[in-house]
Amino acid sequence: MPTWEQLVRDHHALAFRVARSVLRDDASAEDAVQDLYLRFLRDPAALERAANLKAFVARAAVNAALDQKRSAGRREKRERAATREEAVMDPVEQAARAELRAKVAELPDEQRLAVEMHYFHGLTKEETAAALDVPAGTVSSRLNAALGRLRTALAAAAFAGLLAMLESELAKCGAEEAVPAGLKGRLLGLRQAPGSAATGAARPSVRLPVAAIAGGALLALLLAVAARKAFWDAEGSGERPGASGEAADTGGSRTEAPAPPAVAETPAPPPATETEERVETILEGFLFRRDGGVFVCNVTAWDHMPKQTMWNPAAERLRAWNESLTIARGLEGLPAADAANFGAFLLKGAPASSAPQSRVRLKVRAPRLPDASEPEDPMRMETPRFAPQPAELVEVLDSEVLGEAWLGAWREMHAAMADLWAAWRMEPGAEKRSAMLAAATRLGTAWELARAARRGDRKAAWRVQRESEAVSGALDKLAPVGLDGLLPPWPTPDELHAVLMDSASPAALRSAVTGRWGEEALALDAWCYRSTGPGAWSWSSVSLSAAAAMSDAAFATLHEELEGIPNNRREAPAGSAMEERRRGERARVAAFGLELADLAALDRERFLIECGAIVRAVTPDSPAGRLGLQAGDILWKTVSTWEGKGGRTTGDVPIWGEFGLATSLQDGGDPAECLLGLKVLRGGETLELRFAR
Repeated sequence: MPTWEQLVRDHHALAFRVARSVLRDDASAEDAVQDLYLRFLRDPAALERAANLKAFVARAAVNAALDQKRSAGRREKRERAATREEAVMDPVEQAARAELRAKVAELPDEQRLAVEMHYFHGLTKEETAAALDVPAGTVSSRLNAALGRLRTALAAAAFAGLLAMLESELAKCGAEEAVPAGLKGRLLGLRQAPGSAATGAARPSVRLPVAAIAGGALLALLLAVAARKAFWDAEGSGERPGASGEAADTGGSRTEAPAPPAVAETPAPPPATETEERVETILEGFLFRRDGGVFVCNVTAWDHMPKQTMWNPAAERLRAWNESLTIARGLEGLPAADAANFGAFLLKGAPASSAPQSRVRLKVRAPRLPDASEPEDPMRMETPRFAPQPAELVEVLDSEVLGEAWLGAWREMHAAMADLWAAWRMEPGAEKRSAMLAAATRLGTAWELARAARRGDRKAAWRVQRESEAVSGALDKLAPVGLDGLLPPWPTPDELHAVLMDSASPAALRSAVTGRWGEEALALDAWCYRSTGPGAWSWSSVSLSAAAAMSDAAFATLHEELEGIPNNRREAPAGSAMEERRRGERARVAAFGLELADLAALDRERFLIECGAIVRAVTPDSPAGRLGLQAGDILWKTVSTWEGKGGRTTGDVPIWGEFGLATSLQDGGDPAECLLGLKVLRGGETLELRFAR
């Protein structure tokens, strides 16, 4: 146990700052700290019971401050004997810090206390949790919510520097908080002669008459009856008893347990019945509001676009049930959107407030999914509908607020990608090159803005993944034509798959990913085939961060599974059957009258094409010669007709090398019935050569 001098020297500043965080008043905080140290004098054994002395002092300071706050007769504030020395700093920096402290002061109490203890007073998250008597996960949730609110407030006020270094600036704000100069001396003076504090000399005891004791007991009984009635009234109104703070014994004193997140005033769904079975469920997705509260829906970035998916009745039923689970009140610091997707925001210029913003992972307690009233029919393809079901929030496991700045940059990335696809559809030439350069530059600028909007945020996996979808898709188009250097290095899906398959251990995977693309790339998924049963597999994702955190044994098991699926392995050297097939295709092209070669990288970059084959020689009086082909031509696309669901269709089909053309030619060298002509690049111009019919 520390000596009294050590206790004062090491912890008086922490105790004062914690008390001031609760009371918002210097003089009252000094009184609370003095009361706290008097308690330590009377009961020094409490210090011996502390597993973590720093956390114990902080927790006891919270209790003392709350006792001071609740006391009916607060002592008059006294004038300070010593003036504080103001820190000397740049006036602009001083104003910025003052603004940040003001924004922290506007936070809800539970978030503000977590921020001040963790950042201002230097407590770890575990010590903060002990001081506030809440789980460490709750502290993390409160800090995340607080940082989200601060980012929004600072972004609105255009404090770009503070926004970029928010957490380090918070710690500096805490270091600026001064401690009264005379406090340490007064605390050291509290200790009187040995045993005087223990005998209660600091505060004389008072003996109460028997009548007073009896009157107090009667009053306590009446208060208990009133509290019991209030309890049942709260039960009848659907309120959870103790929601505003249940008493908890902390640090040798009684204090109020922290209240749950503040909530919007909305009518709650009907409470569950006593006989209803309730289970804990994990909900993951974006936060939306409905009459009666908020719910979670796992919309994606592409839910506004038509797509084809395999219908799974059981999965659809579970999804609909999870979306019916309604938390009666909103979550503090996490904005909920109207039930919608990203379409209006990305495509129609709707404000960022209309887009989903709060991506969460929640643990809730809710009714169990009821059994289906009738057997599931996979051909029916109807999503069931459930009325809103009441759910109780147990814990916020994770949260990520996208923020309007990031959403705006992400929309700009989508617009740049649209420009890039439009440029890609242009015919090769100088105009196409200019359009692609402009689109790639616009994308790179928007990407940098998106990265800046989330810089310093350790929980940004969803945003990194969405940025990656756009950038890796652009690289797929830019790399074949030699323009991928316009964007910073970033992995394509094929490269992520390759690095996962080539890594022999978790450490090697982490080193390969971070060495090539940086730490952010660990937030991505590598897509590969995963086993779904004996001899069966499907396209699935593997989290790179999860794989890099595996034990060597678990990673070896994962690799054994992946390598056991042929579709995950690189294509094996061509066997005899493949060689025979290619000889036949080559003979088909030769009978058509052509000798072809694959395009070189220089050809692709010069003409801005990703597909094609270059003509080396043309056989006179062959179908190719009669069509008008010449040596040096680049075969770009075939003009073909094929049968589809809508009937007979004509369109362009890219030629991927010699074997791409062979698929449109029949044995014997004559053009197939479906081949109408060829699109050719000659001297930088596009020609279309048609067969005479």
